[in-house]
Amino acid sequence: MNLEAPADSCSILLVEDNKINQKIVVLMLARFGLTPIVVDSGLEAVEQVDQKHFDLILMDLHMPGMDGLEASRRIREKLGNNCPDIVALTADAYSSRENNGQSLDGFLMKPINSDQLRQCLMEHTAFKV
Repeated sequence: MNLEAPADSCSILLVEDNKINQKIVVLMLARFGLTPIVVDSGLEAVEQVDQKHFDLILMDLHMPGMDGLEASRRIREKLGNNCPDIVALTADAYSSRENNGQSLDGFLMKPINSDQLRQCLMEHTAFKV
């Protein structure tokens, strides 16, 4: 249902508590001409969707406080049909299976690479490389 759009209109929320992982993903996205909004927690992610529309949310699953699955559920409840795709960033294959497709639209297994990220962008947004 995503329509083709220029890269500069692709708005991404990166939810990741690890500073090194944040930097890596931000650098990868920069290679595609994209600058994400970065937050450190699930709670901040839930708050951020009230302030801005996002085309994609990249969600770490394991964070202190509110984890990525709970944050994703709350974001979906809040935004309903207007919710962007939410793709998990995880090194834990078990958590991927535990989701049962209820709150996440896809998974990127850590460590991710540029090709996987590009494919994710093309699959879940109007972004074209």
